[in-house]
Amino acid sequence: MYLTEENRGKIWGDIPYAVEGLEGLDGDFLEKVYQRHVKEPWEILQTDRLIVREMTEEDLDALYRIYDQPGIEDVMDGLSEDREEERAYVRAYIERAYPFYGFGLWMLAERESGRCVGRAGFFMREGFDEPELGFIIAREAQRKGYCMEACGAILEYGFRELGFERVQALAAERNSASLAVCRKLGGQRSGSIVWEGRSYVRFVWSR
Repeated sequence: MYLTEENRGKIWGDIPYAVEGLEGLDGDFLEKVYQRHVKEPWEILQTDRLIVREMTEEDLDALYRIYDQPGIEDVMDGLSEDREEERAYVRAYIERAYPFYGFGLWMLAERESGRCVGRAGFFMREGFDEPELGFIIAREAQRKGYCMEACGAILEYGFRELGFERVQALAAERNSASLAVCRKLGGQRSGSIVWEGRSYVRFVWSR
C-alpha cells in the first residue's frame, strides 16, 4: 500500500507492506515481498561453506537432529517432545516472527550438500533491549568451524543490514564451547545473570 497524508493514520490490519515513496523499491526488495507472499524462505546470506536461510516446516526433522545433544536443556531451551506441537510453533514462528522483526533464528545449511548443520540468528529476549545472538551446531558438524563462520557473518549482517547498534549473547557458564565462540567473535564480557534457573555469562558487541 502507498501511504499518503490522507491514509497515514488509519489502521490497515490486512496490509503486510506500506511504502511512502519509490526509493528502495529495487528488485531485491520486490523479490523478498514476493517470497513472503508465496511463503518461500528468504536466503539471508552465504559464507564460504554455508547458506543461512529462514526455516521451513520441512526442517522439522533437521531441527530434532540438531537439538539431539546430551544435556542440551541444561544450557538452552530445547524442542517440544510433541512433534506436532513443535510443528505448530515453527509454523507460527515463520508466519509471525520473521515478518514482524525482519530477522530471527535461521537454518545453517551446507552449500555443497544442502544438509542442515545448525541454527543461528537473532531473537529478542524478554527484559532486554538488544537483539540477542543465538546458535547451535549439530553434533556431527561440530569442530569444523561452522559456528564461527556463520556467527561472524550473521553479526556483520546485523550491524550492516539490520542497523543494530548493539548485540548481546548469553552463554551458559557450563557451556565452554559457547563461551569460547563468543570470545573468539570479539564479544565483550558484560557480567553474569541468572535466567530461568540457568547461570549465563553476558557478552556484548557494539557497532
